[in-house]
Amino acid sequence: MDELTVEPPAPALVNPPMRPVLPLGPELVEVRRIWGGAQADLVKSLLEAHGIACALMGEGKDGAYNLTVGALAEVRLMVAPKDVGAAESILLAADRGEFTLDE
Repeated sequence: MDELTVEPPAPALVNPPMRPVLPLGPELVEVRRIWGGAQADLVKSLLEAHGIACALMGEGKDGAYNLTVGALAEVRLMVAPKDVGAAESILLAADRGEFTLDE
């Protein structure tokens, strides 16, 4: 019978870096802070519907603790530097109530 050799596993990282995987690259700009993951998803969808790629970052993004107040609910809406002006214009228009659903 042939001898079986087993290689030891590669050493695991004790504290792996907590870096989100973002499709926009490392240079992102915060355009808004939102409290609660559901609200953040709506705002993200609004920007994406206008062709602006964005990412959500923060404790409240995934709702792990199901809290919607304070720092645990905070979500940062991030866009590429080239999209900051357009994103801010769209968000201001939404704040003024300029977007409505067709009946």
